[in-house]
Amino acid sequence: MIDDLLDMSLIEYGQLEIKKEPFDLRKILDSVLDIFLHEAQSKELLISSHLDPGIPELLIGDFSRLRQALVNLVGNAIKFTEQGEIRIHVQLLKQIDEHTILLKFAVQDTGCGIPKDKMDLIFERFTQVDGSYTRQHGGTGLGLALCKKIVTLLGGRIWVESMPGKGSTFYFTLPFFLED
Repeated sequence: MIDDLLDMSLIEYGQLEIKKEPFDLRKILDSVLDIFLHEAQSKELLISSHLDPGIPELLIGDFSRLRQALVNLVGNAIKFTEQGEIRIHVQLLKQIDEHTILLKFAVQDTGCGIPKDKMDLIFERFTQVDGSYTRQHGGTGLGLALCKKIVTLLGGRIWVESMPGKGSTFYFTLPFFLED
């Protein structure tokens, strides 16, 4: 929570450093899945990732912020899913120019879903769908707000589609540079 608050403050004051480093997207996805594998298995949930063909093996961008956004989204998916699965899917949306591509990430769950009247609120700080003191799921209400700030800072956008009782899919797009 302290790290999330610090990152939120750094972003708001324009102090968060954006890095452009080469990375292997498959390794980032695998590392995110590894973090949650035990928790998913203990809840008997399937957890997986899929990378569409045509996405280059090596990309250039801020992989630590990408990983942070994915960790927050997958963590929420596991928290709000009692049965079924969580899946990360990465799609190549378009090649912007010869050095830049736009990827679309989807984190899909079969959890409790989000009521339509609450979907506009979930990306706000300290906001949760169930704000009661006796709510079933813990958390600070910072994860999705931080995801939105990170994705926006990196030049992308984030949104959600959800149906109560059926699950949610959080989408975000991000541009990445290609190796020469």
